[in-house]
Amino acid sequence: MKIIALTQCLECTKGIVYFHFKGVFLGKKISLIKVITEHSFKINEEYLLFIELVKVHNKTLEANLIESRNLNSIYY
Repeated sequence: MKIIALTQCLECTKGIVYFHFKGVFLGKKISLIKVITEHSFKINEEYLLFIELVKVHNKTLEANLIESRNLNSIYY
């Protein structure tokens, strides 16, 4: 399942990036998005994520990154 999320980067480790999220997904409460990627992100910056669901476990949505956009780079 493909998902679009507007979120803030919290932590980057090798191959995994954690993003802030508070809400409900498919009836399950979610408090964190764990994205598997080699792409680099800046902590505390906001991103628009295009991700593909891997699993939901213990209030964490785990996904693979399809594409991302730093909101600072979007002009209107």
